[in-house]
Amino acid sequence: MSSADFGIRIWLLAGAVVAGVTATELFGLNVEGGALRSAYAERFDAWYVADDVAEANSADVIVEYDADFDNLEQQLMTMVDVVEQRDTLPIHRWEITKKSAPKLKRMRSQHLLLDNRESVIPVEIFASDTTKSFDRFIDKLIWGDEVRVAFLGDSFVEGDILTSDFREFMQQTFGGRGVGFVQCDIPFGTVRRTVKRTASGWNAYSVLKPKANPSSVNDAFFVSGYTARGGAGAKVTWQTTTAFERLDSCSRARIWLNTPDSAHVRVKLNGSEEQVREFDLVNIALPQQILIDGNVDKLEMSVVEGVVDCYGATIEGVGGVIVDNLSMRANSGHAIFGTSAIVNRQIDEYAGYDLVVLQYGLNVMENNKHHYSPYRDKLREMIAYAKSCFPDAAVLVIGVSDRWIKDAETEVYGRMNSIESMTSYQRAAAETTGAAFWSAAAAMEHYGGMSTFVRNSWAAGDYTHINFAGGKRVGEQLYRSIVEYAYQRAVSGQSKMPSKREEYYKPIKVELKPFEQKIQLEPVVTTPAEPAPELEPVVAQDRLITESVDIADVAEPMEAPMEEVVEPVAEDNTEEASTTITPVEGAEDVTLEWDNYQMDIDDEQSAAVEEPSAEEVEEQSVEVTTTLEVDNSATEDEFFETTM
Repeated sequence: MSSADFGIRIWLLAGAVVAGVTATELFGLNVEGGALRSAYAERFDAWYVADDVAEANSADVIVEYDADFDNLEQQLMTMVDVVEQRDTLPIHRWEITKKSAPKLKRMRSQHLLLDNRESVIPVEIFASDTTKSFDRFIDKLIWGDEVRVAFLGDSFVEGDILTSDFREFMQQTFGGRGVGFVQCDIPFGTVRRTVKRTASGWNAYSVLKPKANPSSVNDAFFVSGYTARGGAGAKVTWQTTTAFERLDSCSRARIWLNTPDSAHVRVKLNGSEEQVREFDLVNIALPQQILIDGNVDKLEMSVVEGVVDCYGATIEGVGGVIVDNLSMRANSGHAIFGTSAIVNRQIDEYAGYDLVVLQYGLNVMENNKHHYSPYRDKLREMIAYAKSCFPDAAVLVIGVSDRWIKDAETEVYGRMNSIESMTSYQRAAAETTGAAFWSAAAAMEHYGGMSTFVRNSWAAGDYTHINFAGGKRVGEQLYRSIVEYAYQRAVSGQSKMPSKREEYYKPIKVELKPFEQKIQLEPVVTTPAEPAPELEPVVAQDRLITESVDIADVAEPMEAPMEEVVEPVAEDNTEEASTTITPVEGAEDVTLEWDNYQMDIDDEQSAAVEEPSAEEVEEQSVEVTTTLEVDNSATEDEFFETTM
């Protein structure tokens, strides 16, 4: 994109802000729960492949971190040295409405009984320590305790895709309100339909690009992966939306921040000048929290004096389920090693995480490659690192999702043949480190796989990234899996409230098991090298689907005709994603965010995979005949609506 075009787009955006035009009106987007149907499908897909955005995101080299457990141990040891500081941490609490602890209400088995339980993708539990930590998470759900989930992932869940629906399903069953954690500012344009955020006067930094950051920032990243530094005049606003039933009418808010010296901030609640309070932040090597007890729909913070590093804020309810989306674009998961164990542990003290979800691996896969030992070992280190930072939490590894790629010669899309292999290595990493495992690929196969997702406009035309409609399906399957596990514990009588509950919640000792164990690969489904002749019946293992076939006309899945898939060509009606990072002093411009959906297709750096040695497990390659089941029950995408 030329500088002239960029200037025109910025001018249009600035003019729209001045004129009071919203992003919805300017770009045809609806952040309140609707979005794009067929008329805007090509625009949606174009955000994934926009060369301009990819170039902007790759301007700085993305750093891949290695695990340094010696440094981790040193950081955690220093927390012993700063116990005195932790005990003297200022308590920034604003109690507007006195809140009493919610009455505990144990879930009954009939409340957890699902329809069609046979279709549930099971949560896999491997070891006793896994059972103890994950069962404790499930028991808190059953007992009616407050439960907090940290959902760490890459672009697959960016923008609250999948997590927004998972959060809503969980809150409908187990209680709770609010969107959870939202960053202060990030170094690119995006939008979350579950929250409205505007920011000005901040310089945003990413843990993936440490060379562009001040050293003091690099030493204090939270697992969210982003932080924003602002001086006097910097402002940020978080506001709830009505995209889901349980996002508004929240009763608590938190702001997590730090300061290199000392600072003075001003907080306004619900846009009311009568609900304003100022807080003095002290110079301490730990993140500080501003806790607000009261009805919250809109939260504003501005820096009055000094310099502030702000991680973000949470808007939530008291009790029930809280789900924090902590996704990072272009993150293979290794970025957790670049975060501060002290910051993570201190924020865990504030929030109290019960489950940490690790969703990675999508862009590490390569077709025709079935050995991922280095990635498996790295994932095991990520699990161990997460357990060290969040000792009270169970860890759930989500296996890679379904993904299709286009053949360079035939230009026909086919299923990536390394999905089963990657899933096996991820499962092995979970098994040998005491984490639970759940397969996203199996959840997508329940609906017919990525081909069905693209046909039904549940995924982008890159056959890699699901959209909000696809996220609803995968998020619902994850919710159903957790509820089924809870149901089994409830009916079996295993979920018994201990007499001394505080002892039950004590941290679980983290033990790092040896990382040299071998795994046995599951059979790998292979794809024939040559496509089937045109107009011949589809062979299930080929899994070649086209956009021109009408699903409603297919009587039997195995008899569907095979035609060529033509890659969607986006109309030139997309807007360039950008964000205004205004200098700290005298900044008045507002950062208006909108959907760009350019994910980490080009940014993600694949993990180096070594060739298997003689001791490595031999690849088992077999041809498996399967039936492709297509679910055509959903005729409308309730999350997308067209603005004509």
